[in-house]
Amino acid sequence: MSDDTPITLLPDSPVVQREGITKSISGDSVTQETWRKKRAAAYGVTQLQRAEDGSEYEIVNGVRVTHYN
Repeated sequence: MSDDTPITLLPDSPVVQREGITKSISGDSVTQETWRKKRAAAYGVTQLQRAEDGSEYEIVNGVRVTHYN
């Protein structure tokens, strides 16, 4: 997968439907490179939040990212 590959939401995906994701990304889609750089820049800097199931998560570029540590 190259860095210029856009990351887009697949609303018909069973996983997206199971997780109840209804928000679509407005504007230009995020590329693999942008996502990778923002995710790496946020690592260890962001204050993690605790979910009801005990896992921790952060919000990166408007997307919830769960940490399973």
